[in-house]
Amino acid sequence: MNSVKKNMDNQKHVWGLLCIGALVLILIGVFFFHSKSQQELYKIKDIEQLHMAKGVRYDEYTFEYKQIREAFELFFFKGLLPVTNLQELDLPDTASGDDILSESLGLMMLIAIKEQDKEQLDALISVLEKRFIKENGLLKWRVQSEPENLEIVNASIDDFRVVKALYEASELWHDPTYKKKAIAIGESLYQYCLRDNRLTSYDMPDSPLALMTYYDFKAMLYLVEADKKWESVLLEGLNEVYRHKVTDRPFYEKYNGTEAYRSIENLMILQHLYEIGLKDDAALVFIEQEIVDKGYYAAYSQNGEVLDDIESPAIYGIIAQVAKLAENESLYRRACEKIIHLACERESVYAWAFVDEETHIGYSFDHLMALLGL
Repeated sequence: MNSVKKNMDNQKHVWGLLCIGALVLILIGVFFFHSKSQQELYKIKDIEQLHMAKGVRYDEYTFEYKQIREAFELFFFKGLLPVTNLQELDLPDTASGDDILSESLGLMMLIAIKEQDKEQLDALISVLEKRFIKENGLLKWRVQSEPENLEIVNASIDDFRVVKALYEASELWHDPTYKKKAIAIGESLYQYCLRDNRLTSYDMPDSPLALMTYYDFKAMLYLVEADKKWESVLLEGLNEVYRHKVTDRPFYEKYNGTEAYRSIENLMILQHLYEIGLKDDAALVFIEQEIVDKGYYAAYSQNGEVLDDIESPAIYGIIAQVAKLAENESLYRRACEKIIHLACERESVYAWAFVDEETHIGYSFDHLMALLGL
């Protein structure tokens, strides 16, 4: 009797081990299949998979656009370009006060194209050539409001944005001279801002490799038209982004050794993908649900927990731009409502601007991204 019981116990033990082993094999198979599926889903092998996304243009917020545009010019502009912010910030290697950025130049060029204002665009190009272009053909990442001869590096993300604007201007006004200027900047980027086919942050031998935010894929795709050598740079950067993507969320790159995904940078990466026709519907669902629930905030953990509960017009401006590319009117409307809500009250000294009324701190980047979104 004891021997029978012992045999039955052994059989149960064996069956238990077999069941556990089978479960482990199933889990390994599911993980492998999922990983392989994800790799195949995100692996871009052919430039023909990409196209220039135009998106749509909505007109719900025409009046608010005009008011915010006028307030921006009133408080921030010195000449044709805005200063970086309204206060001096004593931070090393950080633009402050009256500094003017190549970032702002490129964004203002895109605004001129949005407004179909060729005269404004040509005036900005004149400033570009007189004040920003260096001997190597790239742009100083910042200049001071008063002309000076400071030697300074570029920021490759800003050069790419100007390239993109020039190509878009060439298409809009059928003027090849814009494209010629874009190709010249592209040649300098290829010569001075690549290492082993990877983009660098700026044009010095000791430059670190660029953050993924710097990969302006639409600008690169335009440059492919001029020279096929840009294909491998574009595809390498694109697959680098997808290797780091968090499924179902617009998270790609953590901030500077932390666990935080900063929203502005990661939303810009999402925008760069949408600009070349690579959609992410799940990410848009996550973004819209966040806005509906509470708001889209400055930083998140990988699992979607809010790490920094600051809202900004720039965040919602980028979301609105993505929504237009995705032809998602609901998301566009929600983002624009948030932009307008963040503007100063109509009776304020800073009416319609994005300025902290107590500290008088305000950033041109917030206004530029909001205007491109509205």
